[in-house]
Amino acid sequence: NWTSPSENAVETTVLSGPEDPSQSHVGDFVFGTNVAKPSAWWCAIDPVGDTPNEDEWFLCDATYTWVDLPDGMHTIWVYVVNEIGIADETPAGYTWMIDSTAPGTEVTVQPSAVTCDTSVTFAFMAPDDEKVVNFRCRLDEGDWTDCDGSEATYSELEDGTHVFAVAALDQNGNLDPTPATVTFVVDTQVPETTIDIGPQDPSQSD
Repeated sequence: NWTSPSENAVETTVLSGPEDPSQSHVGDFVFGTNVAKPSAWWCAIDPVGDTPNEDEWFLCDATYTWVDLPDGMHTIWVYVVNEIGIADETPAGYTWMIDSTAPGTEVTVQPSAVTCDTSVTFAFMAPDDEKVVNFRCRLDEGDWTDCDGSEATYSELEDGTHVFAVAALDQNGNLDPTPATVTFVVDTQVPETTIDIGPQDPSQSD
């Protein structure tokens, strides 16, 4: 029976790879093929050109891991060779980004170190980081919560020392590991004034 060339074509696929974007410097891959008994797998990563040159290919396996990858865009290529030495002429590719750089966080508006107000407002920003999409805030030992934009207000605070913390979160899921913090004291107690020393009453002093 006649069969079309496409039915016998050697095909290679990338079954799984890292998330895109990823915070990990390790790339774990699983490759697939329509070949029952592959004789070899060939891989390449980050070729100089759009596709790998002949000297950029190396033998790999159906499961392969790249380690110590730097931040940035990466592309892997893979093709399989069947049992009679026919190679896939259209290698499979996979592109993803590694971004493990966390943003910084800066508080721009805060209450005085000692305040009599029981309602305080903070404003904050992530300097020089356009990828920031959100901020996470916490007061004292409370839970971390999403902030409302780039400001946070806390009301009905009790007297005493409080600590506010905020961390920027970027679009790739990197959270500032060193949140910006502000320590302040709420003191609503009205001071009492007493006169400890004064003239005698009556007094003969001019």
